[in-house]
Amino acid sequence: MSNIPTKKFQKSSIIIMGCFMGLIMKNTFDLMETNLIESRDFYSERSSVNTYDSNNYESEFEGEVISVPIIDKPIIKSSDFISIFVPYSKLLDVKLNSFCDAEEPAESLNRYEKRKELNGSNIECINQFFTFVVNEKDTLPSDLLFTKHPITDQKGYRTFLPLPDSLPIGKNLLSIKRQLLDEEDAERDSLGRGLRFEDEIPFWVQ
Repeated sequence: MSNIPTKKFQKSSIIIMGCFMGLIMKNTFDLMETNLIESRDFYSERSSVNTYDSNNYESEFEGEVISVPIIDKPIIKSSDFISIFVPYSKLLDVKLNSFCDAEEPAESLNRYEKRKELNGSNIECINQFFTFVVNEKDTLPSDLLFTKHPITDQKGYRTFLPLPDSLPIGKNLLSIKRQLLDEEDAERDSLGRGLRFEDEIPFWVQ
């Protein structure tokens, strides 16, 4: 029974010490005009244009699911092709059902021929749905193909696109845009450009 007051005293001392240290830290950061809980005033993760995100590059990707379009690496030689993987999500399925209007293959075709014709129509629609633009001025020719990602096994589309000769050495920006389908998609900026896109990925040319 004699140990009970001692244990209560120890707990009380720890609590008081913790409050005391917290008060000292708060006063210190108040003097420094620093708030550790709130976000930094000069830092943002919401601007893909000005944010280096390893999830944008397959060479640095360490996640389990690719949720946005991704390119092979951040630094690309001017003579190289840029490799792009676009994941095929269920949300994308909804958009494509609204955009693609392929005719059913003729009944006279066998199953292989029907599948080949349907696949051709689908991939043609996919290549009309997406647009790849560098630095908001150079549109790259879309040549997406069906694929599964070798790491995540996700269904999606892959293409290898040549870079324009006019790209400057250093930082550039790839925009992966999609067709505008509804009022939400139709938002535009002051120059009339669509504001909806799948992603914007900075990359560097050497």
